[in-house]
Amino acid sequence: MICNHVWIKVHEQFLLGGSFPIGWECSLCRLFIFNDELTPIGLSGSISGKSKLIGVHGCKVISASGRISSYQLLDENNNLTYQD
Repeated sequence: MICNHVWIKVHEQFLLGGSFPIGWECSLCRLFIFNDELTPIGLSGSISGKSKLIGVHGCKVISASGRISSYQLLDENNNLTYQD
């Protein structure tokens, strides 16, 4: 099956606060590509305006308010969704 990838930028939460970009995940087939695996050709498909935040080393995310979730998704309109 061929996938017309729609890429979401993925950030990892930093242990001491903040986050840093680690790669890209296809919202359709869940293929993940680390930033250091990108070639000069770039990503095939389209890039979504969404961003995904995962916890330290892929664990749960802890928000500033103390809420724990599997990951957080920020959409194009700056709406934050918590995935429990």
